[in-house]
Amino acid sequence: YFLVFVPVYIHFIHRYFVFEKRSLAKILILICTAFQLLYGGYFFGSYVNAHLNGKAQARYESVSADMARIPEQEQDSVIGFMTRTEYYLFGDIVPCHKYYTLQEGWARINPQILVDFMDYLRSDSRPLWLFTDPTETNPVLLEILSEHYTLQFESEYLVFYRAK
Repeated sequence: YFLVFVPVYIHFIHRYFVFEKRSLAKILILICTAFQLLYGGYFFGSYVNAHLNGKAQARYESVSADMARIPEQEQDSVIGFMTRTEYYLFGDIVPCHKYYTLQEGWARINPQILVDFMDYLRSDSRPLWLFTDPTETNPVLLEILSEHYTLQFESEYLVFYRAK
């Protein structure tokens, strides 16, 4: 949208102001106002959809209740795989590893990240708790879960495993 229409808008604004001998400052003010309206409306609309329709509140309540099921003395040994970063905040949990979210995304930049993370999950110092999205399909992770973890509970947003 912006790649097509913004240059057209700029062309017409420039043409109008150049032929009318208007100042460059007025052109910039108009362009800045247009971007604010376009971008502001987009971001504000996204905020309204995400936060004021109750879905975000329901997700917060569900995830925080799930995180509360992890014993307090074990909350320093929790990690998620390919989950939202905000889930740690919902449960007042500090992740126990530097690659605590979007591991596959980071691995696109450096494949060694995913290798190191999977090795960490196989190691003797693996985290006691691991949570994932219910639709997780990574074959390496599923193998690690079957060998080193047991399913504890699951909800609409997360599945929780505990080390054997």
